[in-house]
Amino acid sequence: MKTGDLVKMKYDAWWKIRSQTNDHTGKIGVVYSKHKNAIKVLLSSGDLLTSITDQWEVVVSLEIL
Repeated sequence: MKTGDLVKMKYDAWWKIRSQTNDHTGKIGVVYSKHKNAIKVLLSSGDLLTSITDQWEVVVSLEIL
């Protein structure tokens, strides 16, 4: 997972963090920044989420483009 990759939250990850009121499993975002196993994801709504990489899966990688 690299900066600029399109990612989406794994469905099972939402169950681990379901205390949050927003369901981000259906939304696709862009990896804004990465540090070790933590990432910041910029969603289309303008929200910036910080979480671990295990909770996200790559939809489109920069290597493909």
